[in-house]
Amino acid sequence: MASSVALRALLRTARSPAMKSSPTPFSRARAVPRSIRRYASTDAAVAVQTEEKPPARFDGVLNLNNYILRSISQNLKFKEMTEVQQRILPFLLADETKGTSALVQAKTGTGKTVAFMIPVIQGVYDILSEREDVERRIRKPVALVISPTRELAYQISDEAKKLCSIIPSAERPVIKTVVGGVSRRMEEQKVFRSGGVDILVATPGRLLDYLQEDPKRFGNVQIKVYDEADRLLDQGFAREISEIRSRLERVTKIKQMLMFSATVGKGVVGIAEQELGKNYKFVRTTSKDDVPTHLSVPQSLVLVDKLSDHFEPLVSMLRMHLDKALTGPPFKAVVFLRTGKEVDHYHFLLYHLLRNYDIPIIPISSRLSQAARSRNLEKFKASATSVLVASDVVARGVDVKNVTHVFQVGRAMGTEQYIHRVGRTGRAGKSGQGILILSKKESDFYKSLKGMQINFNDEYTYISDPALTVEISEVARKELELWQKRRREDELSLLEEKYDAHKRGKMPRKPTDIFSKDIDVVSTVISQFGFYRSVLSKRDLSSRDILRDIIAGTSHLGLDPNEKPAIDRQTSVILKNKLALTDKEVREFFVERKAVRKDKWTQNKRIE
Repeated sequence: MASSVALRALLRTARSPAMKSSPTPFSRARAVPRSIRRYASTDAAVAVQTEEKPPARFDGVLNLNNYILRSISQNLKFKEMTEVQQRILPFLLADETKGTSALVQAKTGTGKTVAFMIPVIQGVYDILSEREDVERRIRKPVALVISPTRELAYQISDEAKKLCSIIPSAERPVIKTVVGGVSRRMEEQKVFRSGGVDILVATPGRLLDYLQEDPKRFGNVQIKVYDEADRLLDQGFAREISEIRSRLERVTKIKQMLMFSATVGKGVVGIAEQELGKNYKFVRTTSKDDVPTHLSVPQSLVLVDKLSDHFEPLVSMLRMHLDKALTGPPFKAVVFLRTGKEVDHYHFLLYHLLRNYDIPIIPISSRLSQAARSRNLEKFKASATSVLVASDVVARGVDVKNVTHVFQVGRAMGTEQYIHRVGRTGRAGKSGQGILILSKKESDFYKSLKGMQINFNDEYTYISDPALTVEISEVARKELELWQKRRREDELSLLEEKYDAHKRGKMPRKPTDIFSKDIDVVSTVISQFGFYRSVLSKRDLSSRDILRDIIAGTSHLGLDPNEKPAIDRQTSVILKNKLALTDKEVREFFVERKAVRKDKWTQNKRIE
């Protein structure tokens, strides 16, 4: 294939002198903060660290409920425990420490969801078993599991349901999920009124909504879990966490509180002290000598010239790895893009450019509904070889097994986000690879990564392949035209049906539907500009420099780079007011088209 030629040229290219750096040794994992060492309980340390031979199998864990054990072996097909599970389960299920509240440091992708959900399910099961039959039928939450994202909340809920699937239905805890982004009315009916709930998995904002509306429904809560506490703080949920705690204290007394976090910094310590008191138990499942995932995963850097040159090397490398997967191990990749609109557009292009491989090319971004995101994520999990085209909604907290490669197209919002993205591969001891495609004009981000002791095993400058450039441009132009034509025909047919219904008196008003929005090339360009305007200082690149770079490479989006992209009056106002472009800059890079009547009704002779 043409792309292979370009990639071989890329691999022959020497490292860019401007980006060359001497390798530095991997940094060691951070030790436990001083405040943790001060307040961590000796009992907890002994329970976890002095046991020379913790049980390696689930059937060796004392006090593990037999129903849960059967669910683990029959549904999850697990026999051996991960290292994290070996350290957590005996501690949380042992007679002397059962029901203990604790802060647990555990990395993602190590089986920690199973590790904390087993004690939660077993605790709820025991509480329900002590109730009278009439009281048991009053299903109000007994346990809360709080997650930073919707995707992670659904993932936790699915795992929990598998863990208790063997429990007889009359005794089985009811597990449900509440998250933002879905219909509140329908969710409330399903969760609290249709059969009730025993274990509620929630995102902080939606949980707080229900607490504010009717706090009494949470009067039975005895167990509370925060998963990925560091991420909850990173995403600005500190206020919600504090208010959730305050409102729960008014209606119930929490008997067990668990907090799981991949990192334990000052913010997590502060929340732990507020939630647990200063004499809380601390369980560390990571070794001081553990190398963080982002340092253990081999990473490569591919350099391009312009801010719009990232797409061609991405296609070239994807084809190379898919060629290898035809006769070798599966290739399962996540491609991270900068904006949701890029996900829409690049997914469409990759679908057509990689169609010969007959593999799923799956999109996921905040622009999709929650139901669509969940379906697409499950489809990606179920496939052996596939490509997930994603925004940062899956950058952290979503566990997908056997991801072999992570591609990052352009810089991330920050170094922490870069690290979280890389963490989607190389999980649970598996191998993986990270590839960053970066413009030379994003060198400030390169320097920031170096400051985090992130070193690239290989650094290449991509040499453009003229044949691949033409192929991408042709596909972008032709396929977009065909797609838009089919879309218009479908909508015209629907409009005619509505008109017929109106004539028959079944539709009271004459319909004025406009065609659905096509894949908007110009909005993709503007979203790229908005992203770089937010992350690059004007000292690095001016607005004019950014736009010139982006528009010069629009052929891969189906536009003619020699013509100015057309925008409407509303887009022009957005560019000026929200993205701080001057009138002169807007006229320099865009042409404002005249307003077109939105009512397609009278414009088409077929329906007049």
